[in-house]
Amino acid sequence: MGSYLRDTCEEIEQEEFGINVHALVTVRDIYEFLKENEDVRNSFGIDVLGAMEKYMEKYCI
Repeated sequence: MGSYLRDTCEEIEQEEFGINVHALVTVRDIYEFLKENEDVRNSFGIDVLGAMEKYMEKYCI
């Protein structure tokens, strides 16, 4: 899996609006949390890790 988006929300906000934005939680943070917490992961009723992996493959570099 790749890193993070090339044109992140932070970059877009900075370029378009001159606003500094800092992520408190990343997609990777959420993925790792769900990977370690089966009860939370299973509460979604879908393969949330699989869905996140597909998302990260498509949108993360």
